[in-house]
Amino acid sequence: MKTAAAAKLGLSQTTLDKLNSVFLRHKGINSLLVYGSRAKGNYRPGLDIDLTIKGDVLEFAELMQIEDQIDDLFLPYTVDLSQYAQLSNK
Repeated sequence: MKTAAAAKLGLSQTTLDKLNSVFLRHKGINSLLVYGSRAKGNYRPGLDIDLTIKGDVLEFAELMQIEDQIDDLFLPYTVDLSQYAQLSNK
């Protein structure tokens, strides 16, 4: 099942596991939503991964820490993060 979800998003299971390892370190995160071309299924190879964090509003410092931890994974993608609680178009 996990591998099917990764394939649908155009990502390897290893990539998803690495990203999950980062988000699981942060207790204020309840879930993540994928949006954009990967969610729609019309992504192209190498496009970014758009994610929205659901849960507690994270302080700026923690959000930057998450971004640094993702950068340290050396993924072949950029990851765009947003916080659901701070979106104006829900």
